[in-house]
Amino acid sequence: MCDDDPRTLAQRRADALGALAAGAERLACGCGNADCPCGAGDTNERASGVVIHVLAESCALDAAADPHISGEAPPSRPITSEMTLAEALAPDPNPISPPRHRSSRRPR
Repeated sequence: MCDDDPRTLAQRRADALGALAAGAERLACGCGNADCPCGAGDTNERASGVVIHVLAESCALDAAADPHISGEAPPSRPITSEMTLAEALAPDPNPISPPRHRSSRRPR
């Protein structure tokens, strides 16, 4: 690689591992100069980066998080503006008990 390669040492190491995994014999210089003595234009197509396209409806991007999917439990009691911070952060005095597993076998 030439001195104009903008990658850090950690980035070069990561790119080198990717090139090895793709079967490349050497790491291409990342300077972007067409007349690079290290062969910047001589790259292996298999070692090029992967692009992932995410397609989503615009309403899905603005939607509120679903607590069942994101793992957030809904509040067990309402928190109002009249509460003090200590009251709002205190444990619920009447928590909703979580559903329990019921065995399908009859007790003996």
